[in-house]
Amino acid sequence: MRKLTFWLTLILIFTIPWEDSITIAFGTGSSFTRMFGFAVAGCWLLTIIMEGRFQKLSPFHALVAFFFLWSILTYWWTSDATGTYEHVKTYGQIFILILVIWEMLRESDDLVAGLQAYILGCFIPIASSIINYLHGNVAENYEVRFSATGVNAVDLAVF
Repeated sequence: MRKLTFWLTLILIFTIPWEDSITIAFGTGSSFTRMFGFAVAGCWLLTIIMEGRFQKLSPFHALVAFFFLWSILTYWWTSDATGTYEHVKTYGQIFILILVIWEMLRESDDLVAGLQAYILGCFIPIASSIINYLHGNVAENYEVRFSATGVNAVDLAVF
């Protein structure tokens, strides 16, 4: 089960740079990466249960957990409950992703594989940007910027 979850984690990491390019029409139009991430989290949880062990957490994880809990508490005094809910949901997903990567990419070779998966995933929005440039398709919100399909030009620069 661990090997399957490891490979699913690498595929998940591969899809992160182009997650906004493919949306799924389930209710809110969520991304393929988020839906696939839920499946990977389920496999990760099954792996933990089957093995009966979990890698020791670091102080970094405690800080991330504190930040996540703090964001939940801000719901009580927020002026934008919907926006706060969306942020809390995103922070929770990121926290789970951190735990999955921590558990599944234990060895340095595993970490290198994860980094390579991310870099390879970056080639998809790069290719999409070049294709959009060659066809003259500008990003929606900008007059002369070119970006990958479905990806904000600023987000593309971050990748």
